Parts: sequence; structure tokens; C-alpha cells
Amino acid sequence: MKDVKVHALLRLVVALLCLLPFWLDGPAAASGAETMPAFALPDLGSGVGTIGSEDFQGTVVLVNFWATWCPPCRREIPSLVKIQDQYGDKGVVVLGISLDKGDRDKVAAFIKKIGVNYPVALGDTEIARKFGALGAIPFTFLVDRQGRIVNKYPGYTTYESLRDSVEALLAADKAP
Repeated sequence: MKDVKVHALLRLVVALLCLLPFWLDGPAAASGAETMPAFALPDLGSGVGTIGSEDFQGTVVLVNFWATWCPPCRREIPSLVKIQDQYGDKGVVVLGISLDKGDRDKVAAFIKKIGVNYPVALGDTEIARKFGALGAIPFTFLVDRQGRIVNKYPGYTTYESLRDSVEALLAADKAP
């Protein structure tokens, strides 16, 4: 009986060690040289036109998947607004992709009401699939000026973590 308990405890420890990278503080580094997928999505900020991946060539982009019904998403928005305020003039753009289904007017009213200062597009499962299996939202991707996904942030991410990653990427751009 004692051997069974020891064996079960050992399996638990191994399983927990396998999950350790997901619990570490900080973003998950993107694997390989993934690039931001091509897309053209309805623009919710102005209610007309589209937002496309080609609009961000040569720009650092924080692509944030979210929804109005998601409490962690709503809690993260002020950090994204602050990032846009602080780094917009340095070639950084936050792009929100709402995964709300249905009433686009409701989402447009929501982003206006809370003062979102960055472009927001209406997404769907197709664009989420193109970026990779999100699993849950919020989910944010940091894309460099060459269009490569350099960091992934599953779940709620603090302002400090986003700021530090953006600043590191901007500093790397300036390095000789």
C-alpha cells in the first residue's frame, strides 16, 4: 500500500513540474519564427471599413483578443489604453480583437464608453485559429516590426509585464 502512495505522489510531482513553465511570472516566448497571420476584420471604432494586417507593417503591435463579457479582459483594458498612450508615438499600436458574437453596435458602444484609444476589430473563431489555439481570453500577442510574434500572453497580463516587453523590443530596435 505504501508503494502505491509513493508512486502516486511521484506522478503528481512530475505532473506539477511539467506545468511549472505555465505558472512562472512573465510572458510565454513565441516558438520559432511565427508571423502575424494575414487578416482583414471589420473596424469597430469607426463602424466602417476594415482593419487589416497590412496596416501594421513596420509597427510594433500588441494584438489583444478579448470580449465585453470577460471580466479579466475588461480589467486589462486600462493597461492597454496606457500602453497606447505611452508608446503610440514610438511606433507601437495596440489592436483589440473582440470575440463578441452578434451585436457589433453593442461592442462599439462599449469601447466608446470606456475610452478605448486604440483600434478595435470584430473577430471570430477563424482569426483566433489563425493566431493559434487561444484556449481562453484575454490572450495577447506581441508582434515586432518585421511581423514576427515574439511573445504570447495567455490570460490577464499586468501593465508592468506588457510595458517591460514593449520597452525591451523598442530598445532592441535601437541597438546597433
